[in-house]
Amino acid sequence: MSAQKIVWFHRGRAIAWILLAVPAIWWWADSILLAILLSLYANAVSDWGAAEAADDSRLLARVEHVEQKIDDLIAELRKTP
Repeated sequence: MSAQKIVWFHRGRAIAWILLAVPAIWWWADSILLAILLSLYANAVSDWGAAEAADDSRLLARVEHVEQKIDDLIAELRKTP
């Protein structure tokens, strides 16, 4: 999935949570089960998001690729008199 699709996926989920806030407060204000489920969901999603943010393998591969290109360019420039 592309980075832009991932961003919009998360924005969509945030909008859904905002829209669910009104009925949750209005109808389920006294529901302990709802509070437990929302808490578990929030913890799972935040940990998953932190893991995704910590996974920098794609960025690292791109940086290494750019560094190699720069090294090749410098080597090429040193060859020319």
